[in-house]
Amino acid sequence: MTSEPAAGKPDWPEPAGGLQRFYLGCPEPSWLRGEGVGWLDGSQGLALFVCHRRLARLRTLPRAGLPWACDSGGFTELRAAGYWRVSAADYTRAVARYDREIGLLEWAAPMDWLCEPGIRARTGLSTREHQHRTVGNYLLLPAGAVAAVLRGLVPVHAGHPRLVH
Repeated sequence: MTSEPAAGKPDWPEPAGGLQRFYLGCPEPSWLRGEGVGWLDGSQGLALFVCHRRLARLRTLPRAGLPWACDSGGFTELRAAGYWRVSAADYTRAVARYDREIGLLEWAAPMDWLCEPGIRARTGLSTREHQHRTVGNYLLLPAGAVAAVLRGLVPVHAGHPRLVH
């Protein structure tokens, strides 16, 4: 992804002291500008996680003033429809547009098929099929631009499943 900063904004360094970057879920795409969120300092290991579903509605995208990642919106998409209503090609084009027009995009989430029991009940598919479709979608997206994710359920004590990523 590009590391081009918005005009007049610094290119954020990697977090100091070996910190991992923490991505904060962001309900408002305008926060990407970095205005009014002074507490969010990219050099402190914080960045924004903004949903594709929110960005896709915008005709004019905000220019980023701080690092961010794009959430595919998979949970909402699968919960609402039981399938992906956007194609991998359309999602890829949207992510490329966000990278080009917003800037400072560090990575994008894949179009994964979540394995939570409620989501599987909605889709009517098995965990294995969700994993198969997640890998299939991942292989359709551009290499290096999308984070690899594979989810599943493993049994734990007392018969209660535990979600693993």
